Amino acid sequence: MYSLGSCIGVSLYDQQTKVGGMLHFQLASAKADVEKGKNHF
Repeated sequence: MYSLGSCIGVSLYDQQTKVGGMLHFQLASAKADVEKGKNHF
């Protein structure tokens, strides 16, 4: 197991089809500007 900091990584591998994939995403910061985030979308 490795430490990724403020993100999450998930990897999967199917031995039968020999196909793999990885999902990596950043976690939100507690110090984020909520009002700026509301106006972003």
